[in-house]
Amino acid sequence: HMDGLKRLMACGVLALAAGVVGSGCTSHVTNFTPTALPREASGLYHFEAEWTSTQRTRELRADTIRGWVVLDHQFYPMEPVSRLKDRWESEVPIPASVNAVYYYFKWDYQTAGFGHNNPNSTRSKLYRVEVADPVSK
Repeated sequence: HMDGLKRLMACGVLALAAGVVGSGCTSHVTNFTPTALPREASGLYHFEAEWTSTQRTRELRADTIRGWVVLDHQFYPMEPVSRLKDRWESEVPIPASVNAVYYYFKWDYQTAGFGHNNPNSTRSKLYRVEVADPVSK
């Protein structure tokens, strides 16, 4: 996959430039969205995740980071969660006729290159969430 190869090469170049051999750039995504959500009358559902990267701040251009929830080939923008470092959230519409969806998180960002910035991205694994009507008593 070309994006992965570019990212690997960028990490290798950055590691060599920093004089650190054997270290790689790694990203970690923690999903805080439950695997089951009660059906909402509004049709909007809260998605939240944390993304951390081992890239140093001066390499990873924080002002270029854009987060997304990707569901059914639709990109829903995420916003940073106030007062929580590396946490992102979004309200995503799910139609009332749908009982389960698959989704992933994606972050686009730029890293410092030699005299220019390089586009990069990180993608989470695929997740599933069920949307269920409340059980009536």
